[in-house]
Amino acid sequence: MVTGFKKMMVFFLFITSTTILFAQNNPRLGILPFSGGEDGEGETMALLFSSEPELARFFTVIPRISNLETITREPQFRRSTGLTDVDTIARLSRPHHVSYVMTGHIRSLGEDKLLLVTIIQVEKFRLIAGTYRTYQNIEELEAMIPDIIRQVAETTKKYAPLYTPRLAILPVIFPAEIDPDDTDLLTHVLALGLVNSGRFSVQLRAGAIQTIMTEQRIKHSVVAEPANVRTIGRALNVQNVLSGDIRFLGEDTLFIASILNTADASHRTGNVVSYQSPADGMELMEKLGSTLGSPSSTSLFLKAVTAEPSAEESTEEDLGDGDSVIVSPSAQSVRTRSAGMILVAGGSYRMGSRYSEVERPVHDVEIDSFYLGKNEVTQEEWMEIMESNPSYFKGPLLPVESISWYDAVEYCNKRSVKEGLVPAYQGSGDSIVCDFTASGYRLPTEAEWEYAARRGTNMDMELMYTGEQNVNNIGWFTMNSGEKSWPVMSKNPDYMGLYDMSGNVYEWCWDWYENYTGERQRNPAGPASGTFRIIRGGSWLSSENSLRLTGRSGEVPSIRSSYIGFRLARSSLGSAQR
Repeated sequence: MVTGFKKMMVFFLFITSTTILFAQNNPRLGILPFSGGEDGEGETMALLFSSEPELARFFTVIPRISNLETITREPQFRRSTGLTDVDTIARLSRPHHVSYVMTGHIRSLGEDKLLLVTIIQVEKFRLIAGTYRTYQNIEELEAMIPDIIRQVAETTKKYAPLYTPRLAILPVIFPAEIDPDDTDLLTHVLALGLVNSGRFSVQLRAGAIQTIMTEQRIKHSVVAEPANVRTIGRALNVQNVLSGDIRFLGEDTLFIASILNTADASHRTGNVVSYQSPADGMELMEKLGSTLGSPSSTSLFLKAVTAEPSAEESTEEDLGDGDSVIVSPSAQSVRTRSAGMILVAGGSYRMGSRYSEVERPVHDVEIDSFYLGKNEVTQEEWMEIMESNPSYFKGPLLPVESISWYDAVEYCNKRSVKEGLVPAYQGSGDSIVCDFTASGYRLPTEAEWEYAARRGTNMDMELMYTGEQNVNNIGWFTMNSGEKSWPVMSKNPDYMGLYDMSGNVYEWCWDWYENYTGERQRNPAGPASGTFRIIRGGSWLSSENSLRLTGRSGEVPSIRSSYIGFRLARSSLGSAQR
């Protein structure tokens, strides 16, 4: 009897441990509060999904990773469908170490209610599964939840490991008579059809697209023009964009959809659906997404590796379309690896300018001596440490890009360890802290970056850019870059020997973004927390104005873009007093 009981206990422990093991192997899924509905309906819906046993078969569930109030304060929040920009989702979910996030939205649709459910892969910034259901009461919806979970989980399992061409949806052009909420709803359902076809992963980058359009002065009405398609596609590191146009035809509404290849803005595929109301149009839009994602309509365009010119080649480089640019003779002899770091002697300066509100007020700052990299970190340098190359534009001497702020911090620590230095960073996510007395590599603070840029102009001179007044001689930007990045050190250096401080790629800085104060400061390192990390210097995509040495911008630290890279800094241990 005792022996039998022991056998039962052993069997029970085996089953329990096996269940726990399999549960631990399941990917972690964070549940964001569902938006929309009335009287806390969204919170109730999220709890229903979190507690559904079917979900635990596929995921390790982390319920309520954030609250609805936090999400709705985010500038990228899309109120009509409850979607947030993927960069925001990644930031909200990072402290919980989840691989996927489930979001949902409830809205009225005539006499029925509509529930949209979406799964987003956090690491790769992509929408990979989703579905929608109409219902009349909560009991009816509860019966559907297991089927919803099975559908989105199986799609996630099937397509998440695969490489699928990335697609971003451009702002839809529609008449003033159309309700923007209806447009967002139909666009969302179209996106679900695309991802469920398994042929595309949709990048929800509404905030980033708007930033690009603002900086490049792209009007909404011409967003699908070839030059704009190439610009947005390269900046977002996507192979495709979807352009949507809504028009009237008698009593019907037409939705015209085109998928464009961002390499050359060519038309890949397209189709048209007509409907009389959003309720009628949803099923048609989902089918449209599936049609556009059919195997016959897709092909993957690969970017060729950038070839480096030999010493015998002319100093005149072709940009295409009959344009060319003269590369400085000194740059032609520096087509090799990074030439190290420069000591920036400490001192005081007046930080900021009166040019724009974000650069005011001008204030006094004192900086201790520090070292700064001569050039932006190259892809060759990155691969020596990280053993992979995430960059959109490939070439060993091109600046590494498409790396997040967190990626840059990881590189700094790994390179420090490899070279026997004390790493500067500790912690993870938004809790990362910097030890400015450590000997290892780090990102420059915003104040250090501007101080170095000013010293590079010769402090006695009032220049807009770092090096000289003629921006064409020192920086790659939208008017001379040919819409791509260029090898580091292929323009003139500034007075200190720093290259590409204006242009080529934006550079991550340590600080969280906040407005200046008028106080005198010593070695300022920004606030303890925030939403955006500082980027400085402008890029190949930027207007001339954005290359000014006092210009400021910020991005969510999780974003990876082809126009953002970084430059290394190190503290001068004899003067680091922070």
